[in-house]
This record gives sequence, C-alpha cells and structure tokens, in this order.
Amino acid sequence: MIAPHAHPPDHDARDDFENDEVNEPKRSSHMRNLNNLREESSLQQEENVADIESIGHEEGDHDEVLSVSDEDASWISWFLSLRGNDFFCEVDEEYIQDDFNLTGLSSLVPYYDYALDMILDVELTIEESLTEEQHELVESAAEMLYGLIHARYVTTNRGMQAMYEKYATASFGRCPRAFCCGQPILPVGRQNTVWTWNAACLYHCLL
Repeated sequence: MIAPHAHPPDHDARDDFENDEVNEPKRSSHMRNLNNLREESSLQQEENVADIESIGHEEGDHDEVLSVSDEDASWISWFLSLRGNDFFCEVDEEYIQDDFNLTGLSSLVPYYDYALDMILDVELTIEESLTEEQHELVESAAEMLYGLIHARYVTTNRGMQAMYEKYATASFGRCPRAFCCGQPILPVGRQNTVWTWNAACLYHCLL
C-alpha cells in the first residue's frame, strides 16, 4: 500500500514569518535613513545653488561698482595712476582753467584745444567726434600739455606745497645709502631725463 504524500511541516512557514517580523524594523530603519540622506542631499544642492547665485550677484555688484568708479575718475586721476607718473602731483583744475597760466602753450602742443578739453573732462559733441587714430594723438598731446602745465604749477605756492607733501611722505622714494637712514629724495631733471636727488649726501641716481 502506497503511503500518502507527506505535507511539509508548518514550522518553516512560521519561521519565515517570524524572520520577516524581525527584519521589518531593520528595513524600515534603512528606508528612513535613505530618505534622510536624499533630503539632506537635496537641501545641500539647494544651498549650493543659492551660494552660487549669491556669489554671482556679489560679482555683478562688484563689477558695477568698478564701472561706476572708472566712470567717475577724472582724466588727471587716471594719468597720475599710470606707471612712471608718480613724480607728478595733481594740478588744481582752477589753475588749468585760468588762461593766463597757459599762455604760450597753444603753440607748443598739437591739438591744443582737444587736449585741454580731455584734461578737464569736457565731453566732445557728435560733430567733434574723433577717429581712433586722432584720439590717440589727442591723448598724447594731453599728456604733453599736462607736463608743461605741471612744470609751471610746481613753482606756485600751492604746487610747492603739493610737492612737499609728496616729499614728506617719501612718495618719490628714499636714499638707498645706509648712513642716510631712509632720507626722502626729490626728482630733478629736464625734459625726459629725471634724476632722484638727496640733498643730505648729494646722492643722485638716473631713472
């Protein structure tokens, strides 16, 4: 007689059910951790985007400030900021605007009227607009004219006071000799040749 087919014991199914119940909290905890990580990652991305946008706004504001400051700067301030022009002092515009102080300079400087307007930041009209080549010639003439005006200005009381202030702050440099103990020096010269001079030790150096 054939024995009836034996059914598998029920304790295996119960064990699986019990294992599922034990592992369920672990899976739930794992899912919560994953969700938390996703939320943190999303928040971090949003913060990064916000930081990038804020940096972009700050750079834009900085560029605007620079552009405004460049526009507000006068021609004289720009000229004095150029390398090699630190021996010049700032000439008062009132002195430049007085025609008596500029007597005879119109015959020495080409494009005199345009050069003077450039120094005083007078805007040209559309009819008087210049080509790029002419603008370069006028700019060179303006630099020459300012040098001639400066040579006259430093002989006045205000000019000598301005040069003395630059000398007192050692804007022209200091004597390199050890025994002079950093004595300020003065620029001395004619035309394009400039010497720095220290009256204390009669030291001079060609620049």
